[in-house]
Amino acid sequence: MKPEFSPLPLPRFQSMSKAEIITHFEYYGFRDALGHPLANCEDFLALLDELMAGLVEP
Repeated sequence: MKPEFSPLPLPRFQSMSKAEIITHFEYYGFRDALGHPLANCEDFLALLDELMAGLVEP
């Protein structure tokens, strides 16, 4: 018998502000190798800016 899997609903990032998305990911406590939070990562912030500008599909 196959176990039943019910994924959690994903947040709707396109309806969230940049600050709300950052807060969402801060909850997970992601850190780089030096211990810096994800919100300090320029690549992450650039990706958010592209999402906010509609350049990246969620």
